[in-house]
Amino acid sequence: MSLPLLLQGLGSVGLFASRAFLPAFVTALMLRFGPQIPWLAQAGLLSQVRDVPTWFTSDIALVVLGLLAALELVAGRVPEAKLFLDEVYGYLKPAMAVLTYLGVLNATDRAAVGRLIQEAGFLEYLPVLAVAVGTMVAVQIRGPIVAPLVDHDDLGLQKLLGWIGDLWGGLGPLALIVFPLLTVAVFGFAVFLLVLVERRVASQREKGQVPCINCGRPIDPCALACPFCKAPVKEPKNVGILGQPTNRPANIASLPYQLVAVKRCPVCATRFTQRGPRQPCLACGYRLMDDVEFAKGYIRFIDRRVPFVCFLSFLLGLVPILGIIPGVITYRLILIAPYRRYLPLGHGLLLRWGVRLALVVLVAFQWIPVAGGLALPSMALLNYVAYRSVYRNLILIS
Repeated sequence: MSLPLLLQGLGSVGLFASRAFLPAFVTALMLRFGPQIPWLAQAGLLSQVRDVPTWFTSDIALVVLGLLAALELVAGRVPEAKLFLDEVYGYLKPAMAVLTYLGVLNATDRAAVGRLIQEAGFLEYLPVLAVAVGTMVAVQIRGPIVAPLVDHDDLGLQKLLGWIGDLWGGLGPLALIVFPLLTVAVFGFAVFLLVLVERRVASQREKGQVPCINCGRPIDPCALACPFCKAPVKEPKNVGILGQPTNRPANIASLPYQLVAVKRCPVCATRFTQRGPRQPCLACGYRLMDDVEFAKGYIRFIDRRVPFVCFLSFLLGLVPILGIIPGVITYRLILIAPYRRYLPLGHGLLLRWGVRLALVVLVAFQWIPVAGGLALPSMALLNYVAYRSVYRNLILIS
């Protein structure tokens, strides 16, 4: 096996940790048409490409991979579709990494693929297994870093990571084929950074816990009771808008609602994992929103945020163009996220798309002085009424 082909296998681990179909499509395009471009034909792995098109670079394969890549890009922008992708990516990404590696191997050394199929020895399968296992590990490393941002997508952080992932998945295969050694080095450094960040996050999470005064086991500093022994906590800490504990003592009356707003259990502050408004806490067993009075109180608690957010949105809206970004982040984080985090997959989809179309019209007036100040609070109210209505119907009517 040649060095460029070995580097291709190693580099694909970093590529497919981000996307499944886009790197495969770009790789197939490069193998099919790269040798026909004079200044690329002798670069990196392309100098070893023989007898294309193959099954991986055929017209049908390119059309199918292109459609799947396009669907992947679109699905990444739709929260409901992205949730489905996240469920299957753990299996899909390693499978596509192996398929792409075999496609590259077939385009550069058909005899090697023939031996792999006919002999089926362990050593022959070792590179393929390494690609599959490496991709699975990379996906698992990436998951704990990216997953916490799902709850705070209203900040735009996950969307930014989405664009970076698209860029990585689109340009990475080109760089890997043309500059394999440099690209693998960059991928290796990126994986190293991810491991460091993962350990840092885990370390900070453990440092943030405090021992229960009754049983001594570590609990969240914002918890009202220990999930293990059920002992009440006398002085829980307040919870921040992103779900992080603060150093200030909490208001016991409002803390349960604050915790639910950041998708945490109102008793033990453990993070909820499901999308539905009614779900059990995995730590203490508390069933969210089974109490109708608590559900009504939660909606009233979020309602009380509306005047302040609308006033702040008005002030930010007075700044043409530049004010819209912090304004949208503010109202989505404070008003919309407490409901949106609990909406099931696909629920209220038509209503939300209708709201988005109305927002496009309002954005058109944001640059106009004074009118821009009214446009942003109108956007906040329109969004809030829509999400509140869907959420209220789920917990009080259905």
